[in-house]
Amino acid sequence: MGNCDLSIPIKVNISESSLSLVSDEDQDNWTVAFILKKDIRKIEHSDSGIPFLCLYLTQGSYSRTQKKLGIDRKTSEYDYDVKRRIFIIYNLENLLVDTLSKPYKVINFLSIHFLQTSLVELGPMDAFELLTGAGHGPFAILFSIEYGWIAYFNTLPVSEKNSYEVTRSTDNRKISSYCYFFAFFFSISRRDFVWILVSLVPLVLFREFLYSIFWHPCMIFDQCLDFIAIHQCSNLVCTKFSLVKCSACKVARYCDQECQEMDLEQHRPRCPELKKRRKENHGKQIAKSFFKSEKLPRTETSGLSYEYFISKIQSKIFEHYGDMVTFDLEGLKDDLTLRNVTLSDSLAQCIQELKTSIKNINKLRLS
Repeated sequence: MGNCDLSIPIKVNISESSLSLVSDEDQDNWTVAFILKKDIRKIEHSDSGIPFLCLYLTQGSYSRTQKKLGIDRKTSEYDYDVKRRIFIIYNLENLLVDTLSKPYKVINFLSIHFLQTSLVELGPMDAFELLTGAGHGPFAILFSIEYGWIAYFNTLPVSEKNSYEVTRSTDNRKISSYCYFFAFFFSISRRDFVWILVSLVPLVLFREFLYSIFWHPCMIFDQCLDFIAIHQCSNLVCTKFSLVKCSACKVARYCDQECQEMDLEQHRPRCPELKKRRKENHGKQIAKSFFKSEKLPRTETSGLSYEYFISKIQSKIFEHYGDMVTFDLEGLKDDLTLRNVTLSDSLAQCIQELKTSIKNINKLRLS
């Protein structure tokens, strides 16, 4: 359901008598700790901004949970909360449409089965102050950003809202992480940003970076699959992947000049529309409008646009996780079929060739 203590990738399973914290690291699930219902004194919850729960535990339960999470009070005083609170955030990322009911279903379940536990709903300001007071400043900033642009989004005319066609929760978090990143590095250039990503060579360093901007494991794999899908050659008879884009629309990909020429008749009438859709990307427009409404520095001045920010992170994700997604080839084929990817028997080899191309480019950037 969410992350425990905001920084550790944890799934939370709720039953009628307890909560179990399950590791979500690299999709290798194993139970970390149990929190019994009788050990939860109070639950504060927020459904605005990013939905989260704050559990107030008994001293014994909190100490046991901290120990299971590998936090030692003697050596990690900052991580030990004197009010014995555990924070759990939903990986729903403020879903705008039909899945808004999911956080309420969780609260409704708790209200029925956790009758002895006090449930307190927090408003946006109270939630922000709770997070700040608990020492979770970075998440408090992300919370206010996500609440801010969602509030801005809700002021738009219905026709304009519909044009954004928000369909996946990961899109919401991508927008928020971009705004969050610029809250700290508003003057960073494209070159410096690329250098930061390229320098994150060990997987553990890159993973820490993704967690620092609140990208959870399921979202990371989702973006890896998206990267593969958008890099398939646009020539319908070709099943390879390519980094080379049409210079006009910057959407269609081609392995070589031959593939581009073969697809020319089909692509020429679609090219202007693809270019228009790329420029009208809802994430790009919302982020730009939010920066303007909050009177924040314009991101265009640094050259690090929303589109560029996301594309480079996706590329780095693919570089690190590209091999992992091919472990389950049949599952990968199902996921890519949903993304309209044309499959072939050489799928794994084509993906590996794309990964090699990216590695070669990154070596040139480091040299």
